[in-house]
Amino acid sequence: MIRPEQVRRSMVIVVDDLSLSFTSIAAVRRTLQQFVEKQMQPGDLVAIWQVGRSNSVFQQLTTDKRVLEAAIRTVRWNPRSEIFPDRTYLMFSTLSLLMNELQDTGGRKALVLMSDAPYPLGVDWTDPVAARRQQALRDVIDKANRSGTVIHTIDMRGVAYMRPGQVPRFWATQQGMAQLAWGTGGLAAFDNGYVQAMQRVEADQQGYYLIGFKAPEGLLGDAAKNRFDYHSVQVEVKGKGLQVRSRTGFWGQTDEAARPKRNTPESQMIASLYSLYNTSGIHVRAAPQFALTAEGKPLVHNLLHVDARDVTFRSEASGNYKAELDAIVVATAFGSDPMSLSRRLVIEGSSDRLKQLREKGATLVLDVPIKHPGPYQIRASVRDSASGVIGSAGQYLEIPDLKKEHIVLTTPVLEEVPAPADKSYDASPVLREFQVGSRISFEFAVVTEKDSGNRAQTANLKAAVELYRDNKSILTRPVAVVPVKDSDLGTVRGALELGPKLAAGQYYLKATVAGGAGQHRSASVWTDFAVVE
Repeated sequence: MIRPEQVRRSMVIVVDDLSLSFTSIAAVRRTLQQFVEKQMQPGDLVAIWQVGRSNSVFQQLTTDKRVLEAAIRTVRWNPRSEIFPDRTYLMFSTLSLLMNELQDTGGRKALVLMSDAPYPLGVDWTDPVAARRQQALRDVIDKANRSGTVIHTIDMRGVAYMRPGQVPRFWATQQGMAQLAWGTGGLAAFDNGYVQAMQRVEADQQGYYLIGFKAPEGLLGDAAKNRFDYHSVQVEVKGKGLQVRSRTGFWGQTDEAARPKRNTPESQMIASLYSLYNTSGIHVRAAPQFALTAEGKPLVHNLLHVDARDVTFRSEASGNYKAELDAIVVATAFGSDPMSLSRRLVIEGSSDRLKQLREKGATLVLDVPIKHPGPYQIRASVRDSASGVIGSAGQYLEIPDLKKEHIVLTTPVLEEVPAPADKSYDASPVLREFQVGSRISFEFAVVTEKDSGNRAQTANLKAAVELYRDNKSILTRPVAVVPVKDSDLGTVRGALELGPKLAAGQYYLKATVAGGAGQHRSASVWTDFAVVE
């Protein structure tokens, strides 16, 4: 175990799988493998963070290369990348949360963003979208500067050939990444080889000088009204041939005021939702899904799998065993206040049930109603009330607009067939890991626009599912849309055989429904799963 005084460098590598193409993801894996094998040194703490999963793969900074190599193998292309309309704001918000975690880390600190650079920035403050992006960018730069973190950015598209008229637009997509790096004293690698870019970053971490700056009086804003001005800083050097990279600005508030408050169990659970540290006291897996209530209202159906070996069970006078968990689920739409649900969950049963729970884990369900459509960051935190240990997990989820979309599909639920009689033991919908040769079922709901008689258009719909591996379709199968009695919904059910010739690995199920009014409308939804030997 490394001691704090032995920490040489701390580096968080952020893989923006919501922007990276399939080709770029392969380049990311090669670059990370090269870094871990040849550049990572004793005393380096490293974490790999995937944006689409909304958390670090192993949720902690580590010096163990074996852990990082396992994390690299899980880095994969995200087919949901196209559904998030404002990825610029989404990315900046994610980085802002990571900066909070790096405040208490010692040594030289760096964050490396690997992306296909979909971050154009505008300067028109009358445009609410451009203003929101610029505000989020400044938040990241401010927090990075307070925490002493340098941000380096790598455009994984590398050197690109294009016609002269395409160059300005291409450069515009790099402006967000450029400002992130330059605003925190980091490097922006846009035209280098990927491995060479990481070598430059590693070399930049070798040594540094720290010059402090005390802001003059009169720059602090109104803390009571949460109003602070942004102040710019400029550093110049007079010697010939010298170059300087410096931090460029900060919000007018004290470090203490900017630091998140974590004084209660609830605030500690909220902090664990985005933490790089000590959030795996309970191993939690999450599978948030877009679903509908019986009345057709949207909600996030949160399936949580908890490793019961991490939970404290107490014996009761009755001879049974009992554990109590506090759970919080937070659904945050970008630009809106978060919606949350907290609940005390009780798991109890006989000694035989306890044995099964410790072998298979417990599956918990928490549903959060959603008011508005859009991209959401879904995070769940679980705390053992007896021991106080906490675990967290989450990912991003798109909630479609039921009023504007002609056809809407809920997230397909995958289960092993036959499913266990007691659903509390069935981890397959959460873990989505199935043995070679097994049989899995899928099910999702369909919502369509209504005709002039206020009836749902489910009669003329055609549906199909496709199985993908390595960005290639390997199976297409038509399925039927069955109207739900006394409802505006349709449902699609089916099953797939994972035959013995199917190789172990990561797969994606794509469901598509088309038809309805006009016969030219369609919708698709993806879900991923793993086939294991």
